[in-house]
Amino acid sequence: MTSGEHPEAAAVSGRRLWRTAWLLVALAAGLLLFARGLTRTDEGRNAEIAREMLARGGDFWTLRLMGVRYYEKPPLTYWMIAASMKTFGVSDAAARLPLLFSMAATMALCFRWARREWGADAARLGRAAFLSCTGVVAGMSLLLTDPPLVVFFSASCFCLFEAYRPDGTGRRWPWLLAAAAAAWGGVLTKGFVAIVLPGAILFLWLLWERRLRDLWRWSLVPAGLLFVAALGAMLWQIEQHNPGFNARFIIEEHVQRFLGTRAIQGRAEAAWFFIPVLPGLLCPWAFFAPRAIRGIRANRDLKNDSFSRFLVVWAGVVFVFFSASRGKLMSYVLPMLPPLVLLIARRGLLPARSADDPVDRRLWAIGSFLPLFCPLGVALFWALARFGLLGSRFGAPPGILFAPVAAALGAGVWVWFRGYWKSIPGLFLAAAAGFAAFGLLTSPLSGPGLLEGLDDNRSFYREVAHQVRPQAEIVLCMKHIPALGFYLERVPWLYRVDNELVDGMEMEPDLPGIFRTATELNSALKSSPIRNYYAVLMKKHRAGLEKEGLRFGPDALAEDGELILLKLMAP
Repeated sequence: MTSGEHPEAAAVSGRRLWRTAWLLVALAAGLLLFARGLTRTDEGRNAEIAREMLARGGDFWTLRLMGVRYYEKPPLTYWMIAASMKTFGVSDAAARLPLLFSMAATMALCFRWARREWGADAARLGRAAFLSCTGVVAGMSLLLTDPPLVVFFSASCFCLFEAYRPDGTGRRWPWLLAAAAAAWGGVLTKGFVAIVLPGAILFLWLLWERRLRDLWRWSLVPAGLLFVAALGAMLWQIEQHNPGFNARFIIEEHVQRFLGTRAIQGRAEAAWFFIPVLPGLLCPWAFFAPRAIRGIRANRDLKNDSFSRFLVVWAGVVFVFFSASRGKLMSYVLPMLPPLVLLIARRGLLPARSADDPVDRRLWAIGSFLPLFCPLGVALFWALARFGLLGSRFGAPPGILFAPVAAALGAGVWVWFRGYWKSIPGLFLAAAAGFAAFGLLTSPLSGPGLLEGLDDNRSFYREVAHQVRPQAEIVLCMKHIPALGFYLERVPWLYRVDNELVDGMEMEPDLPGIFRTATELNSALKSSPIRNYYAVLMKKHRAGLEKEGLRFGPDALAEDGELILLKLMAP
């Protein structure tokens, strides 16, 4: 509360700040989940695989992308997306609906265990910090396999903690069965990290507590047997419909990806890659970490609190494992967010700012920088895009969108001058205002120019669908764009498109609709009864494709930044 404010009035204003902030967080999450289109490759891939399952009459076992066998991930994420689209229709909003479950379920798990171990105040702050950090608001709103993995991973870890509580108050075998079920879901979502890493966390935590002898219990036997039987049956069933899946999934997607020996590796980063990434994912609460560390040390949490030790081991195992891996993406360390956010919330956010401790006042000032900076950062992003300083890839957002950006900036300034930055509700409000403004900037209100820079070409795909009639054929040239098939609700012909599809093409070399040379494609154009053909390609590829022997109409029928739709002429 501000200096001189009556305690009762401060409580009322605090409740108003919380309510307003929660509304803004809900607005931001809604915009990032349901207002924007799918990115070309990563999000488009997962949505298109699920759509093709539905288009094949509900064949949920066969894994195909753009009509080609695709074995990179197990099918559970695709099943969740397909179930949502079966219920609500094929749309990007329906495809992203399972992400809302991922956010809510992970938050509920964090809240439940924080309340049990630390009390209601820590649980409420942990919930607020979790749902207002960048890794959740932005990272878990991306249609990837990582957000569902976070749910199953968190459930496995929390259930293992409950099964091996140091006070021995819980019934072990039900929690072990629950952990096994969650690990089963995690393996079928992302892979064996969902069982290997929670197992390593449990082992190292018990080793730290000098309770390693407690690891073995007869209740492990039924849980382990059920896990192996259920997973084995599922992998066997997947293999029957996808010959070679298990070899590809286990060897290439685990061993070779970790060692960096895959034929198409990509994403190779240095061991320190995640060090600067983590503060970004924990923004705007990252700078409260020094205050949390001080509180943990002052209260001797790592000596007196088993749950704190468990969370530290959890975060450390995930960080070390993925840092050691050659292939890295920012989303890989999303499973670190629950333990880190809970630790920061309990000791970094929960104790009120001390008016008598100069060190605590400085640490609070450091921590409050990022929440207050959030609206300013969004305003800076708008200004750079508006005046063309982000490069040619990003178009200028309309001037009218400065209104919500200015409102967010005003909220930050108001929080500062009113002195509300000295309390968590005020900082929560400032951060939420920034997220809401960013959500508006990534929505269709910002226009196709800015969205195209974010790989959101939804307006272009819709224009293609309008131009290309159902009786015409469309050819995707060179560029791998799964989102095109999703929005057109059809699998296009593919000309010189390989990349991650190359393995599937080699499995079925005679698959129709796939062409590797201009001669093959032109021959198909001449012999096909279809008379209208269209091509989607990158503008920079047009001249090279014409040299190869493809003929296009002179005028673009639709274009969006790098992409263009042209009439394709038969020779």
